[in-house]
Amino acid sequence: PLLSFLVRYKSCHAGICITASHNPPEYNGFKVYWSDGAQIVSPHDQKIAECYDQLSSYEDLPFMEYKEAKRNGLIEEISEELDDAYYDKLIKLPFRKINIKDFSIVYTPLHGSGGSVIPKFLRRLGFQKVSVLASQKHPDGDFPTVTSPNPEEKTALDLAVEHAKNIKAKLVLATDPDCDRVNLVSLENGKPVYFTGHQLACLLCHYVFCSLKDQGKLPKNAKTVQTIVTTDLFRKIAESYQAKCTKTLTGFKWIGESIELDKDFEFVCGGEESYGFLAGSFVRDKDGVSTSLLIADMSAYYEQQGKHLSEVMDDLYKKHGYYLEDTISYHLPGLRGFEKIKTIMASFRESPLFQVEDLEAFTVTDYLTKKIYRRNTRSFEETNFEEKLPISDVIKLDFSTKGTVLIRPSGTEPKLKIYFQTSSLLDEKEQLSVPQAKKEMLNQLDFLKERINFYIQSIITS
Repeated sequence: PLLSFLVRYKSCHAGICITASHNPPEYNGFKVYWSDGAQIVSPHDQKIAECYDQLSSYEDLPFMEYKEAKRNGLIEEISEELDDAYYDKLIKLPFRKINIKDFSIVYTPLHGSGGSVIPKFLRRLGFQKVSVLASQKHPDGDFPTVTSPNPEEKTALDLAVEHAKNIKAKLVLATDPDCDRVNLVSLENGKPVYFTGHQLACLLCHYVFCSLKDQGKLPKNAKTVQTIVTTDLFRKIAESYQAKCTKTLTGFKWIGESIELDKDFEFVCGGEESYGFLAGSFVRDKDGVSTSLLIADMSAYYEQQGKHLSEVMDDLYKKHGYYLEDTISYHLPGLRGFEKIKTIMASFRESPLFQVEDLEAFTVTDYLTKKIYRRNTRSFEETNFEEKLPISDVIKLDFSTKGTVLIRPSGTEPKLKIYFQTSSLLDEKEQLSVPQAKKEMLNQLDFLKERINFYIQSIITS
């Protein structure tokens, strides 16, 4: 995230981040930011790939030793100046800074880059009880203490949670190795409580808007941005503050790009389901640094109010309805896997009015052909997307009251990803509680997952 900030701060043409991130070594990838500080999208990604494909030999490339390039003024090393400039922008976010001095936090960078800035920024903000997990403190590309340094996976947080229990901390924060995503564990009455990426995005969205409103800083033309696979509860929360909510394709690069679009509205925050969040526009990518500080500030504030984060989440459900989401990934490596993914996507397009056993789609939306299929007419019409989205290999199945399913190949991994969402309004007259709604939605979610999995497995094994 600091590179995204640096590109605009130094008026660079582009930025390249070479990082292990949480991906396996065989991916051997790097991230590119354009001059706007956002990740590259078309046509820049395609043009870079075309240039790469034209290379016949690495030996043909001109190289210069680092020291010589530095002597020639071709390299400028960045110092603490960057951290200070970033923090000057960061501190303008709507922090409440209530009861933070004695609020105890355990932080782990999971052997990545976040350890160089997050602990010192937390302390600079006012948190004095910050414990950095010693065994995962230093950068190490072998990631020796975890199976995968992915904060989405609970096991990656096990050592930090155990340490938090031992020292009676209130919060665990974990960032992935390139520090653009962050997860949390809330210690409530000494017990660890975990949150999905959807829930974290909603908690932060509500907190940012509520804080801005209380501080008299909420823009009248506020907007948020979410991806098409992020919970609709995010949109409901934003709209409750009279903010516009824009949807983008999956991937935070689209959220970053959208900040500059629609100049009539002021970007407040954006979120996605995979623990990516951004408040403010001084960074144009998901930001694990500023988000870590917002989570800490939010947790300390609600503790001052006598509330756990899980209770705040329940309050959002009671106000806006209960939402339950899940994701299934099918790992299909190699050329055979690639062909299977193509076959699965083609099968939905060949039989767009999806039906398997007693499950039938009411509406099917194809983001590649931009057509909607409706069961009542057995015909299609051009879709009127709420937002002007680029075409994408995505299919959305709407099962009316049962929920929705969105199917897409991963853009970075040999995977087919299936996103499920169900929801239910909590009827005050019938006193349907959050636990009751959760039980009902779990049944619906299991029903959808079972039927869709049966259909896809039948294609994979054929």
